[in-house]
Amino acid sequence: MSSQVVQDESPRFEPDYALAPGETLADWLDENEMTQRELAVRLGVSPKHLNQLVKGSVPLTSEVAWRLERVTGISADMWLRIEADFRATTERLQKRESLLSVGSWIKTMPVSALVSRGYLPAGRFSDGDRAEQLLSFFGVASPDSWADLWHKRRAAFRQTKAFDIDEQAVAAWLRIGELTANSQWCAPFNAKKLWAALPQLRALTTEPMAVFFSEARKICASSGVALVVVEEIRGCRISGATHWPSKSRAVLQLSLRDRKDDRVLFTFFHEVGHILLDGPQEFRIEDGSEEDESERRANEFAAEALIPAKYETRLLSLKSLTSIQAFAAEIAIPPGVVVGRLQRDKVIGWNVGNGLKRTVTLQDAQ
Repeated sequence: MSSQVVQDESPRFEPDYALAPGETLADWLDENEMTQRELAVRLGVSPKHLNQLVKGSVPLTSEVAWRLERVTGISADMWLRIEADFRATTERLQKRESLLSVGSWIKTMPVSALVSRGYLPAGRFSDGDRAEQLLSFFGVASPDSWADLWHKRRAAFRQTKAFDIDEQAVAAWLRIGELTANSQWCAPFNAKKLWAALPQLRALTTEPMAVFFSEARKICASSGVALVVVEEIRGCRISGATHWPSKSRAVLQLSLRDRKDDRVLFTFFHEVGHILLDGPQEFRIEDGSEEDESERRANEFAAEALIPAKYETRLLSLKSLTSIQAFAAEIAIPPGVVVGRLQRDKVIGWNVGNGLKRTVTLQDAQ
């Protein structure tokens, strides 16, 4: 399943000038060799008002549009359409002008990554145009709105080490997750159903990773959790995250940063732990830290889900790759997961058994 937003390839004409109704009116006066004063009399408005209308300094009202239809033969609808287009274009150009000073903000954003993934159009754009594209991507009205939103979300992360990351990269990565999740069907969140599905999710870990993701996505969706995989954006350095668009729907987002099955599966169950143990919270980001209680509990949840504590003594006795493979087969878990657990528990070195770990690709997760 692709996480890329489908872009509308049809060109959209956006003029860099605003044509006021008064300009059309001035052309009509010239063509008909009529003075403004005479037209004002015919319309029943003051010469001053008509002059302001021609200059575009006052709006064209529906009443005047109807009078213009009677005098010029041009329909009131046409006059009002010209007026509406003029006001909309004027506002857009004014907003664009106000965005021309946001070059420094744009430079902090992972524009190249968003272009390469199809979330922003390729090509050379003015700062104003690129700023508008970024604001549309993030779904905010201004850079200040973006800063306010990100500040609120950043405070909700409760991170420690993770704040050495590039915040803009994380914001973009999370936004892609939101957009991807929005395109997926999900039932209302049901914690009991997700708890009951844990044995099934664990059993899927021995399947090829493409099967794991395909089936896990269905199981999660039926429990009210959108499972999305978004490739890491440079500087993001995040393995996983949990966010709640609403109390009835959670998003479990993975980056496949580590690309090995032990870390990917551990992160998956870690985020499931946050969903089940913490309930609806705005954001949780997995950065490998245990410096807060919620992270510690989620780590314990993931460890227990994959290799239950009752096997603790057996784990300590596993020294050879053959014994690791036999143990993994016995408890129906991938051998790479056992290797990862033994490495983290310092039973074996970090350089031992890595050949038993499977590489997870983005294609597996689609």
